Amino acid sequence: MTSYPIKLKGEEEEEEEEATETTRLFSSIEEASSSVFADSFHRWLVGALFLANACDAVEVLSIGFILTVYHDENGNSLSDGEGEFLTAAVFVGMLFGGLISGIVSDSVGRRFCLLAALCTNSVAALLSAVSPNTPSLIACRVLAGIGVGASVPSVFTLAAEVFPSSKRGEYMTIISSAWMFGAVFTAGIAWILLGDNTNGDRIVHASWRIFALLCAFPVMLATAVCYLVCLESPRYLLHAGRKADATSVLLRMLKSRQKQEFRIRLESRASSVTRSVSSSLLENQLSSESEDGEDMVKNPIPVIVGGYLRPKKGLLERAIDWVKNDASLLVTPPHKKPFLALLVIWFSLSFGYYGLATWITVLFDDIGLSNVYSASFLYAAANLPGNIASYLLVDSLGRKSLLVWSMLASTVFCVAFSLVADDSGGGTGKAAIVITAAMCFNAASTAAWNAINCLSTEHFSTTVRGSAIGVLAACGRLGSIAAQFVNGSLQSNIPLLLTVTSVMMLLGALAGGALPVQNTKQLD
Repeated sequence: MTSYPIKLKGEEEEEEEEATETTRLFSSIEEASSSVFADSFHRWLVGALFLANACDAVEVLSIGFILTVYHDENGNSLSDGEGEFLTAAVFVGMLFGGLISGIVSDSVGRRFCLLAALCTNSVAALLSAVSPNTPSLIACRVLAGIGVGASVPSVFTLAAEVFPSSKRGEYMTIISSAWMFGAVFTAGIAWILLGDNTNGDRIVHASWRIFALLCAFPVMLATAVCYLVCLESPRYLLHAGRKADATSVLLRMLKSRQKQEFRIRLESRASSVTRSVSSSLLENQLSSESEDGEDMVKNPIPVIVGGYLRPKKGLLERAIDWVKNDASLLVTPPHKKPFLALLVIWFSLSFGYYGLATWITVLFDDIGLSNVYSASFLYAAANLPGNIASYLLVDSLGRKSLLVWSMLASTVFCVAFSLVADDSGGGTGKAAIVITAAMCFNAASTAAWNAINCLSTEHFSTTVRGSAIGVLAACGRLGSIAAQFVNGSLQSNIPLLLTVTSVMMLLGALAGGALPVQNTKQLD
């Protein structure tokens, strides 16, 4: 973003005073969010973001169940290669959605980006249920992916910036665990509508379109709930120079009996900032006529950032500035080392986790399990022990250690899965071991996701946090896309498929070891 080097008052002492007062404002944000009187707001916010994250799981995983029963309106099933494109479509959309969300989130706001993403997801989910053929279904899945890709960074960026440091890891783990509920919901609905009972008979004779329609309801509900509950991040508003809006959000977080007291304290702390800013704005307006006759009104409402003035800009201009300036911050110290390590982790974890998650029903079928939908339901339910473990260990063990050990465990369980799948034997014994190994892999991978969601938000400052999460998520989508084509081509050689997945998880664990230790108690 372009900065105009106009000193606010030209005095270093006054700039230092402003920086001190701004720091006090940030302390007020932490004070308000840590107040017991904000607990009610936090619970509602956790619920809203939990639901939004669960819907992302539904949209991503539902296509894996549709693969095995899909027929278009003419009765045509999937041709060779269409399965890979269909499973990859949502991740292609997530790639672009993640990149777009980084710019929008840091330019317009976290709440706006989240609501726009959920609306996009809702429309795409409904259109998927009525798509007449495979190309149109692929297009709908790409659109759904854009919504999912844009919502994930917004959910975790908003959570990191609103929740108090003392409970941030706990709350973000709860939100991350929503993926389990989305996965179990999707697998359960698929089992009921598309699967068989213990006698081998269909439970309900329903088409995949009914399944897709039911999968659209959670995201529509999440859109309504987030619209009513979610507020903009006060940290974002303060960084954008919108002090009054930040104050308003903080007051809405508190109960009525605390608002007046906190308002007086907050406004008292901010008084010197207000005085210095107002005098600078007046001076800038009086000299708004430039030498070439252009009026400064063309760039309305200057925003104060780091002691300098910059005019507000349109989204396209902000995108250009983001590429020129903000994006470069990610590859310069202190962000460079964690950013590069996290890129590798996101790619590896997405390759391994989503590669199996979208193909697990097909793999179970190829291995020869008798009821692939019940096995897929158990696989999805394995998120629970992973979420419980990460909830208990994310603060005591630490984010980095949890990530590394979880990915190492995923590697071991995937190798075990590969060895069992390569066994030529059969029967219920092999089926039980296959399902157990797959469930353990899923549980460990879930713990790794909970850890990386915390790490990714806490390693970056507020000015680039949204952009960083967007780029990291986009890199993860590249891993997911690659996994769809790799796993599709290796479907006939399941041991090799699982070996490749193991190698990718091991690579992510090694990259996790290179991450610097981060202070999790204070966000910049």
